[in-house]
Amino acid sequence: MHQPNDLPEFLSDYGSLYSHLQGQMEGLNTVQIGDKFATLAEHLIPHTESGQDFERSTKSKRSWDKGVDISFKHRTEADIELRAQVKYTISSVDDIDLIISKFRDYENTTKNSSQGELNFNSEIHNQEIQNNYLIITASKIANIISRYEKTQRPSVEFYKQLVADNRFQHIDGEEILKVFQSVYRSAYIRPHTIQVKLEKPFIRFENVYIGIIPCHELRRVYQETGDSIFFENIREWLGFQGNKVKSGGRRETVNEAIATTLEDCPEKMLERNNGIALRASKITAASETTLLLKDASIVNGCQTTMSIFFSNPKSGHVLAKFVETDDSWEIAKSANFQTPIERVELELARYLRPQLVRVVGAETSYKVGNTKEAHNKSAFSILDQIYKDEVCYDELKSIFIGLFSRSANNAISANYTELRIDLLKSFEDDPDKNMLLESLFLLHSRSAAAMETLKEGILKAEIMDLFKRFWKEDKPSYRGFVSLLAIFSSISVQDNKFDNYQTLKSSVIHLSNQIESTPEIFLETYIKAFKCIAIDVLKSGEDKDKMLQSMYRHIGAINFDNALMTISLI
Repeated sequence: MHQPNDLPEFLSDYGSLYSHLQGQMEGLNTVQIGDKFATLAEHLIPHTESGQDFERSTKSKRSWDKGVDISFKHRTEADIELRAQVKYTISSVDDIDLIISKFRDYENTTKNSSQGELNFNSEIHNQEIQNNYLIITASKIANIISRYEKTQRPSVEFYKQLVADNRFQHIDGEEILKVFQSVYRSAYIRPHTIQVKLEKPFIRFENVYIGIIPCHELRRVYQETGDSIFFENIREWLGFQGNKVKSGGRRETVNEAIATTLEDCPEKMLERNNGIALRASKITAASETTLLLKDASIVNGCQTTMSIFFSNPKSGHVLAKFVETDDSWEIAKSANFQTPIERVELELARYLRPQLVRVVGAETSYKVGNTKEAHNKSAFSILDQIYKDEVCYDELKSIFIGLFSRSANNAISANYTELRIDLLKSFEDDPDKNMLLESLFLLHSRSAAAMETLKEGILKAEIMDLFKRFWKEDKPSYRGFVSLLAIFSSISVQDNKFDNYQTLKSSVIHLSNQIESTPEIFLETYIKAFKCIAIDVLKSGEDKDKMLQSMYRHIGAINFDNALMTISLI
């Protein structure tokens, strides 16, 4: 089972974390402290309950005095955005009053103005944005907010309306600690042996155990292991997808339905929920109601587990299946139809998923390294690395999809019917598959460096503005497509004309070895690949707005082989 020393010392308790942050801020001026903590907040918020339904933000121009430092777009609702005020320390009711007053001013400024939101797949449309507000601070502020609520400050009325509309949240130092612990465990710690106490004696048939877990026990297991318990789960936590905002005809999601049951009638959870499935390399019965699971992982049930964790019901039970096996995939695949997993995700998860990328990455020079090394890092450097890993995975997945599809264009549309299952199966059976993944890490790293070179002045300002989505962190498929053009051009192979997996693997590994010795050659090819795409888009002759509207469709339809020939001419 996990011990406290699984975590760095500064994540052991709130006092240790706050002292660590204070030490990291030593010698910095007020602006530098604010900027450093804002970066931490920007990376941490998407992992919190308040921010889980929102996409990663792009690097924002932080206001520091206009009330909103960072904005996040909702994953599924185009008319909802999260506005965060980042303040390293908050010590008084006056501080809360000032922040809420600025939120009120921001709301009034934007309320009556129609904001044109660009839909990358269709047309520009005007709509009023619903602003959700968030305060994030390293201080403990629950008592301060409680005192603020009892005052007669003019801003309190607006604050109470936000709370009533479920549009205000706060994240203080204690929640930052909990989230950081969970994120750290997910990235660097694998569960060893966990103990599960069942409500009734289990039923066993061969290597399968069936039992009923009390909700509080499942919640305890997650608290003990963190997200590492989901290492073999196909999908990570999807969030409630809307924070239960059901106005405007929005359909209730599966996770919202689970939460509703847990809150309104937890005693019906057992009859309404499909249950969870866990895999373990070894299952030992400590008693007729207690199981010890070695190398345990929840292969299906992340959404149920996390819904229980956040709802924290007073009662309720969940059906659980425990399977003693070394192969988790068939269990995971057959069980994962409770939530609407995209088919391409389902097909790919066996071969490539965030957890596998973390493991491979941790064994290469492109990541933080092993747990012992991570203990010596600061909170800021660890979280920054985890954030980079997440961005890396999204882009790596796009490159992977393009390589293992009938056409590299599939990196844009990600249609599972275009995946080459023969190549994927050979990849899965390859005992040295990590060599390919490590090579892809290097290619991604060089691609990211090349994209930064493009941003640093090679392109004219108007071109930068037109193609700015290539630099947005929530648009990994665009960058992945440029990388694929550069990769195929570098190895002189037409669009996915690989006869077999070994040819693909050896070509990629050979290219990565070349790049390590002569990175400037790939840099030049990458820049040509981007220019090739830009030329193809610009030759449409449309005005800027129409080009922006059709860019996603246009890039996805580019003739890849013709693009490769164009690169050779540039």
